[in-house]
Amino acid sequence: MASYLLYLVAVLEVISAILVFTTLGTTTDAIKDAYADTSLNADEAGSVIGVVYGIGAGISLLLAAGFAVLGIFNGRGKNPSRIVTWVVGGIALCCVGAGLGGNALAGSLEDRSTAGAPTQTEIQNRLNDALPSWYQPASTTITVIVLIAILTTIILLALPASNAYFRKQPAAQGWDPAVPYPTYPPAGQPGYPPAGQPGYPAQPYGQPGQPAPGLPPYPGQQSPPPTDPQSPPRPPTDPA
Repeated sequence: MASYLLYLVAVLEVISAILVFTTLGTTTDAIKDAYADTSLNADEAGSVIGVVYGIGAGISLLLAAGFAVLGIFNGRGKNPSRIVTWVVGGIALCCVGAGLGGNALAGSLEDRSTAGAPTQTEIQNRLNDALPSWYQPASTTITVIVLIAILTTIILLALPASNAYFRKQPAAQGWDPAVPYPTYPPAGQPGYPPAGQPGYPAQPYGQPGQPAPGLPPYPGQQSPPPTDPQSPPRPPTDPA
């Protein structure tokens, strides 16, 4: 679940960056119009705002990639990724929470302009008139969902079930050369059946150097004379 929430945060960060890039030109023009009737350089103010918004969108894309990678490694049970998620998630919570609180605080304070600059209310009114009506609610909703998802992810990764999931698993046992290789058949079990059992001949295959009974002689050997089973065996001859 923590991995899926990190994927959700990554998708929302990408959507937030797309919204900023698609409305960057409109935002820059609104800032220029707000500073047009002041003694300040309107083009310079618009350029500065454009650069700031562009950097913010780029950071959102980097965060999206980082959260996606953390989601992958957390899903695989990598404990270093879990620790990095705590650190990055805590920093992101501080930044997102500070951004929401800063906007609310700026809206509640009394508007004061310095050096002929437009007030916060005037700038916000210019942006509201220039940007689509759905932009601000969509941006605020994305920010709140990201804040809740990151907070929930940090809590889930700290639960006891998460500790068991990220606990280092013992390495698989390999082959131990000290253990003898098992013999066949195993010890204590009968071996091959003796001669005369089914599947094994009762008679030997023959004398060394002679073919088995009933087979032709080897090449270069003479066939032994046929013997009459009724005749008595010949006496041995004296070689002298």
